[in-house]
Amino acid sequence: MRYTKYSNKQLNKINKINFEETDYLIYAHSFVDGQLFFGYDGFTNLFEWLDFTIQKLKQLNKNVIIKGHPNFYNKVIAGNLANEDRKIFDFFKKKYQSEKIKFIDIPIENNLILKKIPKKTIILSHHGTAILEATYMGFKSICSFAAIWSKEFQISNQWFTKEKYEKLLEKNYTELKLYNSKTKFFDLIYQMYFNQHSVYKKKHFYTIIKKNARNKKITKKMYKLNADTIMKYVSNDKTQKIMNKISNNIEEILI
Repeated sequence: MRYTKYSNKQLNKINKINFEETDYLIYAHSFVDGQLFFGYDGFTNLFEWLDFTIQKLKQLNKNVIIKGHPNFYNKVIAGNLANEDRKIFDFFKKKYQSEKIKFIDIPIENNLILKKIPKKTIILSHHGTAILEATYMGFKSICSFAAIWSKEFQISNQWFTKEKYEKLLEKNYTELKLYNSKTKFFDLIYQMYFNQHSVYKKKHFYTIIKKNARNKKITKKMYKLNADTIMKYVSNDKTQKIMNKISNNIEEILI
């Protein structure tokens, strides 16, 4: 998302939204990439999940804001995928936008929205890390068990089936939990963002490859664009050394 361009002038477009009446804030995901990456939870793809979610909240007469993913507006990394995602997001906007269902279809930093909505707003995301940011700021949330973090952390109200998800949507704010353990929540934050095995840190495989590649100018942008073929930048005589270093820096996380 570092390559998504944010503009303060565009923020004027959201001034018409009455954030104070928000019951739910939904984070849309890419509709064309990684649909079942973390497992199956009752929805075959993220189009189906978002459509089901909006229909249910509309039925419940809730005030809803749906935020487009910043990568929908990322021409550098996402390219054609972003174009297709925007088309699908526009489809949802044309189908559902109303006085009670609002869409944010510009790139906007998440914290600016979280500062505007009331604390009793329920955060909805299928598997996005926005859940972590919202939880840290005290918002209750609902997300799938099929996320980057293990369900054992119990940081959100998670569903395993479509039926369980529908029941979660029918619960009011007081019936939902923030997290089961503050200690586990901060443990997760540390493991994801601060320990030496996390992305771009000393023991992460990208860092090891970059350090030992023949091309010393490998950048994060190059890695994003060539993740599956990043080893093409590595000299043959460096391959075994890199494999050994990566194999000696595999972390096992136990809850």
